[in-house]
Amino acid sequence: MKSVKVLPAMPFREGEFQKKRVAAYCRISTEFEEQHRSLAAQREYYGEKIQSNPDWVLVGVFFDCESGLRIEKRSGLKKMMELVRLGQIDYILTKSISRVSRNALNTLLIIRKLKERGVDMYFEKENIHSINSAKEIDIVVGAALAQEESYNLSENIGWGYKRRCETGAKSLLLKPVYGFCCKNDELVIMPEEADVVKEIFNLYLSGKTVRQIKMHLENSHILSPSQKTVWADSTIRKILKCEKYKGDVMLHKTYTDSYLTGKRAVNYGQRARYYVAGNHIGIISPEIFQRVQDEIFRRAQVVIDEQGEQINTGNRYSGKYLLGNLLKCGNCGASYYRRTERGKIVWRCGTRMEKGRNACQHSVTLCEERIQEILAEAVCDGVYNETVIREKVQRIDVYESQIIICFLTKGEFRICELN
Repeated sequence: MKSVKVLPAMPFREGEFQKKRVAAYCRISTEFEEQHRSLAAQREYYGEKIQSNPDWVLVGVFFDCESGLRIEKRSGLKKMMELVRLGQIDYILTKSISRVSRNALNTLLIIRKLKERGVDMYFEKENIHSINSAKEIDIVVGAALAQEESYNLSENIGWGYKRRCETGAKSLLLKPVYGFCCKNDELVIMPEEADVVKEIFNLYLSGKTVRQIKMHLENSHILSPSQKTVWADSTIRKILKCEKYKGDVMLHKTYTDSYLTGKRAVNYGQRARYYVAGNHIGIISPEIFQRVQDEIFRRAQVVIDEQGEQINTGNRYSGKYLLGNLLKCGNCGASYYRRTERGKIVWRCGTRMEKGRNACQHSVTLCEERIQEILAEAVCDGVYNETVIREKVQRIDVYESQIIICFLTKGEFRICELN
């Protein structure tokens, strides 16, 4: 039998109301001490302001020390928005639009999420309430101006870095790598680490593979550059290819692909590079360094089958799978291997296949049809032709969102988007 429970009405007195739950958001973009003092002052100011209002209750003062262009690493903003989602914040105070975001799209998304929950954000400098729909365009314009300011700053920084490269600024030439330290404005060899570097080069020239060198270092209880007992294959490859070990320096090896995302990209020639010969005393002679580079190139010509076995040398291609000897992971340097998944042929990084996804987190799985479409367009004038590819292509470096086709003609390459 159904039972009915009566919930009596709560007594209500005229003028009774619930206190407004208020938060504040602050942000600085650098680690400079002066800005940290500013952040501390902002947090104290908002804490006192909210607590001094008898109609408000302080939820928290949230803050970040990150760029305003991106929200991915801004834990303070994320925590505040999560409390908004849970219905625990009614009102937010902030200094200005640029403190919330210097990205117009992100700003629009944030204020609309707040509006969906009935939460108002007050921008003190602009004297704007986000809950007012008529002011939305003013907020977006303010964010767009802040974004443009960030773009101009990024361009100025880039120009300044270029000038420093062109003049060979010491601060750029003195960045130490494993085997060196910086003393009295000079790169100085560290004997113990230098001996390890020499051993790596000598082992490679003696015929050892990168994997065998890795095992030797670990079995000899030699710590990696990051002071770990395990050496990464990619670390050894970087040492073998680093020009600093012969006394030279290459500047501008990477660049910021987009000021909005802040992502770095490898500079294969898309931007100017600057090579400084004889910058410091090397650990390895130029002759040995060049022999290693030649050996790296020679080994790249060796054909490896799907089981990892060498099937011939001297010919750069396997008769069975052309792509298997072209595709290289841009993250770890491993070859790509062919698989059939759900009825489709795909290519996957060898390190990821052997050690699991976490071993090479940024590698992508390629659909064979898609890679053939790209090669047809970029190399074969629209029609996929393996003969043409054999005659023109040396290797294909695979990255998260793009591939770089390196041609046999020295210095020629083409960047193609995967999406």
